[in-house]
Amino acid sequence: MDRLITYGGQIPLDTDILRVGRYAKIGMGNLAMQLYGAESAAWGFGITRSTSDMTLTIAPGFVLSVAPVDAAAIGGNGGGLPADTGTTENQYYSTNNTIITIPATGVVYTVYAHCYEQDAGNTVLPFYNANNPSQTQAGPNNLGNPLPTVRSGVVDLIVSIEEPSVDIGFTIPLFTASVPSGATNTSSSVVTYYDLFYPTIPELARGRLLNVQRFVSSGTYTPTAGTKTIIVEVQGGGASGYGCTGQAATGTCSVGSGGNAGTYLKGMISNPNECLVTIAAQTENGTNGSGLEGNTTAFGAYVNCPGGGAPTGANQISAPWVTGAHSWKSPIFSDEVSVLEILGDSVGGEGVAISTGVGWGASGASSKFGAGGGNSAQGIQGSDGGGYGAGGGGTFSPAGGAALNGGKGSSGLVIVYEYS
Repeated sequence: MDRLITYGGQIPLDTDILRVGRYAKIGMGNLAMQLYGAESAAWGFGITRSTSDMTLTIAPGFVLSVAPVDAAAIGGNGGGLPADTGTTENQYYSTNNTIITIPATGVVYTVYAHCYEQDAGNTVLPFYNANNPSQTQAGPNNLGNPLPTVRSGVVDLIVSIEEPSVDIGFTIPLFTASVPSGATNTSSSVVTYYDLFYPTIPELARGRLLNVQRFVSSGTYTPTAGTKTIIVEVQGGGASGYGCTGQAATGTCSVGSGGNAGTYLKGMISNPNECLVTIAAQTENGTNGSGLEGNTTAFGAYVNCPGGGAPTGANQISAPWVTGAHSWKSPIFSDEVSVLEILGDSVGGEGVAISTGVGWGASGASSKFGAGGGNSAQGIQGSDGGGYGAGGGGTFSPAGGAALNGGKGSSGLVIVYEYS
């Protein structure tokens, strides 16, 4: 690394100060090149989606890329340094949030960093007055003309399908963004970053827990910067309990089982991509001699956990009678997932009619994250499943009893543990 040498009694020149800046830039650039090679690298540029329009808000960030030390002369007014076309890693900054607009849906756009240097900070500077040293001049020749005081590396963002043409500097693709056809906002947009985003030194420590993201409603999973591996838990929705029909005054009854719990998978994924998260909604009550299967929870194309199977029941029957559900669903997962634990839809309890006047509706199956709705005595509405993924309780309508609703199955859940 070059350093300027000066001497006592020497008359300082403007080029002395300018060379200090140039040498520092070359030294820092060469250090960056040793770390990243003669490549481009980027940090920051986090994304906030909009729920009201077709915009994305991009956080500040910066880019490193190989470019001339000074493409144009710096300084001037009779002095300054000429351009230096030798190359090193240059730094370019975007210091404020930037709002970009996605022009159309159903199209994959690329967001480019337009990197260039500009002279800014125009100021009217005091100059030495050779004719009257006790009085300074306002700018060269006392004309009051402002001069730039800073040469800055700048990043502007450009949205384009193809690489844009620029008058100065160059462009680097940062990420792609697409909005599903027909959407009116960017809340469901899919963003994929290019490989030029590097971890910071603390993020290089592998296996460190960086963040935990929990989804109780549908949305988009965006990996935290530096995430190399995730462990994801996906819980499908619970089924409802069985809802019985009303009964004649004597001779018959209705009885139903509890709903199954949703399926569950815990798996590990390396280098995860951003993906949509679909959370199973709460299952509505089983009614009028029926029950409802649980809804599906999905983690992108990685994991799909079906909801619990629908309960069974019997209506207008004589006693004794027993009715129960059965397990028949399993999670679906892609090749990228290393499965750590997997559960089918746990079975709800059996509804029992001892006589047409005595019996109970069965409890719903419990999940990893919630207790199933409890047993219900004759003539009592079914209990809802608790927490996440649990089945609703079934019902028993005795002779002369009214129609009863089975308990609701609880909604799904996704938890993502992010590791460096």
